Amino acid sequence: MSREKISVDQEPRYSLRGLDEATPETRQKGFYPEGIPKKPDLSKARMFVNRAVTLAAGKLLLVSQGDNTVYCMDPETGEFEFVFKLYDTQGAFLFRAVATPAGEIFCTVTGARYEHDNRGVIFGSGGGIFRIVPKAELIGLVPRSTDLVDPCGLRLLDNGNLLVTDFDGFTGNNAAIYEIQPTTGKRWTLAQGGNLSIPIGAYMERADRVLYVANAIMQYEYPDDPQNDTGNILRYDLPDPAPRDFVPEAYPPAGSVLGINGAPGEPDLIMVTCGAPMFRVGSLIAVNRKSGETRTLIGASQEKRRFFSPHSDLKDGHVYSADSYQKELLVIEIATGNVKRSLPLSGILGEYKGVKEQFDIVDCVSIIPPQW
Repeated sequence: MSREKISVDQEPRYSLRGLDEATPETRQKGFYPEGIPKKPDLSKARMFVNRAVTLAAGKLLLVSQGDNTVYCMDPETGEFEFVFKLYDTQGAFLFRAVATPAGEIFCTVTGARYEHDNRGVIFGSGGGIFRIVPKAELIGLVPRSTDLVDPCGLRLLDNGNLLVTDFDGFTGNNAAIYEIQPTTGKRWTLAQGGNLSIPIGAYMERADRVLYVANAIMQYEYPDDPQNDTGNILRYDLPDPAPRDFVPEAYPPAGSVLGINGAPGEPDLIMVTCGAPMFRVGSLIAVNRKSGETRTLIGASQEKRRFFSPHSDLKDGHVYSADSYQKELLVIEIATGNVKRSLPLSGILGEYKGVKEQFDIVDCVSIIPPQW
């Protein structure tokens, strides 16, 4: 995928500013050189935290992206508990949040609201990874994480390291998947270049060193419904740097591939697709780890539009995913595709249906592991 760049050091490369403000020329170019923010100084970020929150095993962390807030949700009762809210990120968005057994929460932050307006967002200016300890009211940056361009996808590996995707301003030029040691910032490049287009999410278990990457392909044919948006799942059998096209691009296109999710012992992965801004395509798709065969569990339609959280999570044969259009948390049995529970998200996202702003969504649902 090729797109024109802004040749300014430390400046963002592309903008996804609101469609109502775009001209045909800038829709094609995909960026706005006027008023572009500088690289954010995330060291100045602050948070308000609920020190009394209990990160109980089996509960869910939900990232409300529009206001940079994380909640804890009981998937049995639907009760919410506020965890923390980030401030002074200079417009940067909170994308993913994962808890550790030690009571820490790591989260990725990148992008910038255009003039602090959620309708328009610029990527490519820089981001970072925060370490937050609610009980101690601590917040800090993972060393060297602000060297990344657009850290988005985030997983906790079984050795305590982080699996991070960096989509590099939607260019695909230097997009990469990294394993990062969070205390030192030491970084290992697992995949970069080649067939990577826009890697939004990834999943890996260190025991078998098989890396799966959600590789989005976006056409940006605004203001039309992006029916040409698609993507594939790449599989890397590390240390071999050459990927396999594990799940090929869908034809006809059925939305951008924004997520690939799994859990130890689960035979299937869950691929997430989305067709914003019309939301009439997009699905949760089970992918057999051995064969790559796919089964659609649930999907959007003209009659019932949906936007599933790109980072969803799996446990005991079920997938937990937020639908930000219908404002519900879904618990789906993977073997049958049956919705076992549907819990309202109106306490976070409002009573209405639909997405009123570009990032007015729950981007991430992650299961809290057992605590030490």
